[in-house]
Amino acid sequence: VKATISNCSNNYGPYQHIEKFIPRQITNILSGIKPKLYGEGKNVRDWIHTNDHSSGVWTILTKGQIGETYLIGADGEKNNKE
Repeated sequence: VKATISNCSNNYGPYQHIEKFIPRQITNILSGIKPKLYGEGKNVRDWIHTNDHSSGVWTILTKGQIGETYLIGADGEKNNKE
């Protein structure tokens, strides 16, 4: 099977499901509910906007090599409190 693989970090952006971390926290804050932070808010994630992720996927599709794996990230590591 000819394939090219991409792995990405955590996406955020428009139309993200309400149960995902960032939309849930925004909804809680706007509703006057204290945000719930798992792992005491110390969990670290790399966050990438959906536009940037899409750009990375397009680059892989147009310039990537079959059989390679590409990591798409934003160099945007933040803990959940940040």
